[in-house]
Amino acid sequence: MTAGGDGVAYFERSSPSVELPGIKVVVESSHGAGDAFVGTFAARMAVGDPIDIALSIANREAAKLVSTSEGQRQV
Repeated sequence: MTAGGDGVAYFERSSPSVELPGIKVVVESSHGAGDAFVGTFAARMAVGDPIDIALSIANREAAKLVSTSEGQRQV
């Protein structure tokens, strides 16, 4: 579950839970934050990262995206 500036949490019955705080940034635009998070998370899982590492990287990339103005974003 993502919670924007409040962070992200992951729960599964057969695994330890993971809770990460939000990364404090000055938000320029939240447009695309979910896509950036999910895409990064999926890519990191596909290459075999553990859940906690994949979530951490996805959290960081979403924070980076929202702190960049839409006109400065590279696709």
